Amino acid sequence: MRRLPEPATASAESASPKTAVRLSPGDVIKVAYADESIPDQTQKIRRDGKVSLPLIGEVTAAGKRVIDFQYELVSRYEGKLEESEVLVTLENGTANVIVSGFANKPGTYPFDRPTTVYQAVMEAGGVSDYGSQAMFI
Repeated sequence: MRRLPEPATASAESASPKTAVRLSPGDVIKVAYADESIPDQTQKIRRDGKVSLPLIGEVTAAGKRVIDFQYELVSRYEGKLEESEVLVTLENGTANVIVSGFANKPGTYPFDRPTTVYQAVMEAGGVSDYGSQAMFI
């Protein structure tokens, strides 16, 4: 039996202790198994919100918190594996941010890490001549 590492605090989840980061299509997750008979899985959540895992098939991941998805997998693997403990980590999460108003290049911008409002506005070319940077001071 392999001992799973303690879950690392994902930067996306450490944005705020009250922020409930939920898995979304396009996120890359890693599922590590304590039972050595199954290799660890790294998968991108499909557009339909699901991933395909050994022995249990398709499972909906999108819309769930990482820890809740982990608990669901432990439950689903119970009785199918000698050691049903699994560890789910968010390897890479993507999010689309819409910047509108008086930005130089308003639009939708994809980010693969937690982003501040300031960073999103700067990605959109900064504040136009008609906007105000007062909110960033």
